[in-house]
Amino acid sequence: MKKKALILLSISTIALSGLWLRSAISSPSEHAVIAEPIPLPTIQNTPSREAFLSSFHKEKVSLNTVSKKDRDNDKNAEHSEKINTRKTSPEEDREADLEYNANKVQSLPQLSSTQKAGSAGNQKPKVDNDIQQQLQTMMYAWNLTQSTPVNYSFNINGLFYDEEHDFITTRVRFSYPGLSLINRGELTLVGSPIESDKPTQFIISAKDDYHGNKESAWTHVSFDLPSTEESNSSVEHPLIGHTLYRLETTNHFAGHSYEYEVVYCEAFKFINNLAYYAASTNKRTCPTEESLSEVGTYAIDDKHLIVTSSYSAFDAEQRWKILHSYESSFNKGESLLTTIHNGKEFETYTILKNKRAMESRLNVVTGQTPYQMEKFEYFFPTDKQGNYIKGTAGMYMMDSRLVNPNWFELDSDLNIHSDTHNMTCDFVVAFYQSSTMGGQGASGISITSSSIAPNYIDPLECEERINPDNGKRYAYLDLDYSPYDEFVDGGIYSYILKPKPEYAHLVEEFKVNLIYHAPNLS
Repeated sequence: MKKKALILLSISTIALSGLWLRSAISSPSEHAVIAEPIPLPTIQNTPSREAFLSSFHKEKVSLNTVSKKDRDNDKNAEHSEKINTRKTSPEEDREADLEYNANKVQSLPQLSSTQKAGSAGNQKPKVDNDIQQQLQTMMYAWNLTQSTPVNYSFNINGLFYDEEHDFITTRVRFSYPGLSLINRGELTLVGSPIESDKPTQFIISAKDDYHGNKESAWTHVSFDLPSTEESNSSVEHPLIGHTLYRLETTNHFAGHSYEYEVVYCEAFKFINNLAYYAASTNKRTCPTEESLSEVGTYAIDDKHLIVTSSYSAFDAEQRWKILHSYESSFNKGESLLTTIHNGKEFETYTILKNKRAMESRLNVVTGQTPYQMEKFEYFFPTDKQGNYIKGTAGMYMMDSRLVNPNWFELDSDLNIHSDTHNMTCDFVVAFYQSSTMGGQGASGISITSSSIAPNYIDPLECEERINPDNGKRYAYLDLDYSPYDEFVDGGIYSYILKPKPEYAHLVEEFKVNLIYHAPNLS
């Protein structure tokens, strides 16, 4: 189903039912914040989220109501700056503007304005990037289905900190058709989502008392929310009734530990409300259907297939969702680009129903000729609503003497092409955090190679060339090797391209096993 785009636009701020609260937030390095434990949130119809959200609910800051005088002063200041002059009803926008201010933390040193300003001047509150990413990952996991009630609780403790330990005022601007944001110690999202073209927003802002009341005094953090999905549970989920194959990685495989991650195959089957699973015991084949064993149950929640199991490979309840399905143009059968949330994090996989097609990713022959590789279909997102650029990704390994007899180093690159778009380094590299290769060397020592750029700033060493067949620009990610590295004839080498965490729900972690065959250099 086509989703509605969620565009974060500026929306006039509306105070939510006069709810104005005050809180104290200090630098993460301080431990004097007045806090007390709070219970885990209650989330309807999603029992697995308690474990996932618990890391965000370890403590809460005690809140006190702001005085009427403070509210009047704030309102007068906003009116003088001509901010928020257009009024809309809470029923129209369901926008929450929650503002917190702080009790004084008595144990912190009280600094004068001059001391706080310092040589660089007093700084506005800053954002804790780790907590920001945790909150965004949590929001991506929310299931917002039409007419289905939700009750998601969370808090924003520690999202902002002030280096001078100033009092921090925090504001939340929220608008989503059919939903409201209320305060219950922590923040709680309630209501039933409705499909709408109306813009949505979730912006959290903070300011101290040293930068005035203008909008420029605030530090802002914007969050993306999932789009509203259509409710259509009567349609059978395409993951049901088929044996499914995916590739996974581990440092511990078949009774051995490795210094690098090994790529192997897993098989699943969901039928008659039961979940079946098997893992391969070697690096070149996928499990047979006969090796599948019952490991749990599953249920359908609109577009999500929810797997519940006590089997250790699952770790927690999993939510499977198909992002994109297509019939492979490389005769690999039906392919399903699927994202899986395990209660803590996302990972996106290519799921195949054809066992031999998946095994082709485990048996890529390379090394005999220059740039010998097999190309696989690969999709790059253009937005967060399920639109992708179709491309290909292919990896090779070789002795450089195949190209020039005077070269003695090893070489391997991941080549990324598209017949319709220029795949530039600026576009490609932005999605990924690492590119690695691992396997055994001829001397018995492990070969591990990483594609970290020479400037140690960009995550991947990337270069571009023009494809003479279609005139499009393509990117290739280079790997570097030690002068002492030597590939083993017949050796299996695992290549893994990992996306950044913020793109893990959209971008596949590309995995292949390459089988190196030494060339004839005579």
